Amino acid sequence: MNGFSSLSSRESTTDLSADRLPDLATALELGRNGLLDRQKSDGHWVGELQGDSILESEYILLMAFLGREDDPRIRQAANYLLQVRMPKGGWGNYPGGPADVSVSVKAYFALKIAGHKADESLMIETAKIIRSLGGAEACNSFTKFYLALLGQTSYLNCPAVPPELMFLPRWFPINIYAMSAWSRTILVPLSVVWAKKPVRTLPSELGIRELFLEAPETIRPPHTPTQARFTWTNFFLRVDSFLKRLERWHLTPFRRWAVRKAVAWMRERYVDSDGVGAIFPPMVYNAVVLRALGASNDDPEMIWAMRQIEDLMIPEGETLRLQPCLSPIWDTTLTLIALADAGLPAGDPSIEMAVSWLLTREIRRKGDWSLANSKLVPGGWCFEYRNGFYPDTDDTAMALIALARTGHSRSPEAEPAIGRAVNWLKGIYSDAQRVLARPLGRELHLRNLASPGRLAADRLRHAIADGPQGCRLAKERAADQRGLGRIVPQLRRCRLGRQGRPHRLANGLGPARPDRRGRSQIPGSTSRHRLAAGNAKIKRPLGRRAVHRHRLPESVLSEVSHVSGILPVDGDRSVSTRDFVAPCIWRTHAFPA
Repeated sequence: MNGFSSLSSRESTTDLSADRLPDLATALELGRNGLLDRQKSDGHWVGELQGDSILESEYILLMAFLGREDDPRIRQAANYLLQVRMPKGGWGNYPGGPADVSVSVKAYFALKIAGHKADESLMIETAKIIRSLGGAEACNSFTKFYLALLGQTSYLNCPAVPPELMFLPRWFPINIYAMSAWSRTILVPLSVVWAKKPVRTLPSELGIRELFLEAPETIRPPHTPTQARFTWTNFFLRVDSFLKRLERWHLTPFRRWAVRKAVAWMRERYVDSDGVGAIFPPMVYNAVVLRALGASNDDPEMIWAMRQIEDLMIPEGETLRLQPCLSPIWDTTLTLIALADAGLPAGDPSIEMAVSWLLTREIRRKGDWSLANSKLVPGGWCFEYRNGFYPDTDDTAMALIALARTGHSRSPEAEPAIGRAVNWLKGIYSDAQRVLARPLGRELHLRNLASPGRLAADRLRHAIADGPQGCRLAKERAADQRGLGRIVPQLRRCRLGRQGRPHRLANGLGPARPDRRGRSQIPGSTSRHRLAAGNAKIKRPLGRRAVHRHRLPESVLSEVSHVSGILPVDGDRSVSTRDFVAPCIWRTHAFPA
């Protein structure tokens, strides 16, 4: 059923006369019945997870790389691209935003593959916009890899991703487990693509040479160097150049071993998963890797990989759009909480069926997180249907809240899963505390690679603000200086603060102090030492973060007091609500496993 326009038999007795608006009870009944009508036959809920236009563009580019540009779904995806094109031309990262050069280049390229000609007015206008934004050479790294796959630019213009990264141990500052999980699942197959450098040459009329300001064959660095000589950007550009020279000089003796190790790592994560990482970008690169390894379109492994992408498709008329992934766990837990708030009794068959489905989705296998804590018993839930290597803390927390709100916290079926999930959350949070206690310089801020800290904090805000007291909580949050809004920058694993902006340092040194000229001291290479000198009484090494100092305020914790009843006893001490809620702000894949 689409939308709330059609009312089911449950709603037939509701008075919807035009001369009066539905009261609150009627609105609750309509909302409750609308959710129940959307319940799947096995008890769960799942809605569309909308992404931007790069999903359709990358799907078309993938099909072209696989030699399947005659597939009718390409035309449907191209029709959707035309639908979401911005009124002023080009494509953006979000509705109403400015045209983005990378998004627009991929959409333009996809339309050409779908049959649109360069001399069409639409394409001429788009090409003009792209050239005004710096041309195709100004694209980001991911787009450059797609252009290299289809012979539009050289792999030398892409950043080097050597598969030898697989050999780096976890104690080394740079390793695959020192970044977020979905970044990791993209980087590993991308390293195989870099090693193999597969190219499918397209006919010249399907190329995008007209989008480049310079000749596409021109070799240029993957990123524009900064004017300052000593910067991280220039440092990594030099590293990139050095790695490419090693390959040119054939000084990569362990390359084949590294590729085999990366491919084995990928295939290991096929198990109990809806594709590698269960998200669109790694799924696409998995198919590219299989083709680079020689797999044909009818190879069973290729068929499996493509089926995971096809499961994300939503055909509608003459269009086709794709989702970045599926979200059944998250949607089901939110719906259960909403139905409980709307007054649906715990014993309702729909609630019972949904809870049973949720319990069957508990993750009982060890994933990447277990490398940091091998003794921790698995428990919890992921975001998707199956993503056994990557459960996350916010979905697990929401599942526990949903079980509590629906009255199943003490049921014999749910109690063991709840105990495992709570203990798993505590273990993951303890691991996070140890990671954040390390000196900042050792981590090199790798968790900045798609770290979902801000997203997790936003989800936590919604999770704890459920129920009829949500409005009061919003007011308290605005007035409370230690509210959740101040946790967001602490969750982001990035450099602390910006010039001229007063802030509280996440390393526990207190608020920034003005210098003699009245300027705010930001923790850089010099100011950190000045702050340390001014805080000599602190018995803790500079740069270490005191996570325990940034717990949630009691006014917020009181909103989830109902959860404390489901928590098991830990030794002589009952686990407090604070112990449960704190892990909600950390996602498993924000930290090295």
